[in-house]
Amino acid sequence: MKYKSYEEIMNYLCFCVVREKEITKRLSEIGFQFFNDEKRELRNRLKELKKEFKYYNKFIQSATSFDIELLTCFLVDYLSKNTDTRYLACKAERVESCGRTSTYSKYRFICSATDAMILQINGGNLDEYVSYSFINDNLEDRYIRLNEDYYCSLLGCDGLTDDFKNFPELLEVGKKLVDLYIAYPMMSDEERLSKVLGATLSNCRLNWKTKSFNKKYPNGKRTSDMSLSEVFSSKR
Repeated sequence: MKYKSYEEIMNYLCFCVVREKEITKRLSEIGFQFFNDEKRELRNRLKELKKEFKYYNKFIQSATSFDIELLTCFLVDYLSKNTDTRYLACKAERVESCGRTSTYSKYRFICSATDAMILQINGGNLDEYVSYSFINDNLEDRYIRLNEDYYCSLLGCDGLTDDFKNFPELLEVGKKLVDLYIAYPMMSDEERLSKVLGATLSNCRLNWKTKSFNKKYPNGKRTSDMSLSEVFSSKR
């Protein structure tokens, strides 16, 4: 990797944006001249710039893409500890009819504990998959929706991806994940997420002995395996 951090990559891409505008302006000045060597060279440079954008966008997306189970555990823990709201994960299933067949998609909703309790009061069994529309129609606070069928990226070249735009505080998380991806390419996804969580909780002091965010409680279960009532229980 030519650049050593997210900020260096973005500074380079900002330079590329300026250069792209300059080239586009010059091409406009040249107009429709055929067999113009300068025009040919400028067009080739534009193609190179587009390749650079595509490469670094893909790199940033790869550095911030995670298995949904892993990412869900991290986000619940991170947001609960770094905002003024407690967050929980709910499972939802969406059924769409296509003629005689139906397609099924499964999602994770990371929502406030208040919204989760309202869902349960309204009849939702949040220990199982519930209707997608039921959850989507009853959430009032900001939330994150993740499709279980895909890896999900926090960032791209334009910043937070659409799934996370309601949580601007996650931008710093994405930047740290990219920096770790560059500095320690052999580090596992769980180690990087744990390191970011540990750095946040220890005032940005990196600690290699950070415990996994998907920790076990005295009852022998992990957060992701516990029922809603167990999560709220002080005996967990």
